[in-house]
Amino acid sequence: MVQARASKRVRAEPVAARYEVDPPRVHHVGTFPALEDQLTTWTPESGDSPDRLDALVHGVTYLRSKESRRAVVASPLRAKSAGQGGS
Repeated sequence: MVQARASKRVRAEPVAARYEVDPPRVHHVGTFPALEDQLTTWTPESGDSPDRLDALVHGVTYLRSKESRRAVVASPLRAKSAGQGGS
């Protein structure tokens, strides 16, 4: 069982943003009409708690926590100077 500490809207915003970037950071394989219905019709004011949307938000949040936060930038100048031996 997962217990949420923040409101559904607050939890869903960073997940929604991953769908809205170009290219999207979330991709579904297959069709999920019940999930799609919840994703496209739920509003915070509705008062309901859609199960599939909740599961998606928790799942994507978990996967985001496992992503590497470091970026590695290769520098052609550094590689070139390292190969010269420093003489």
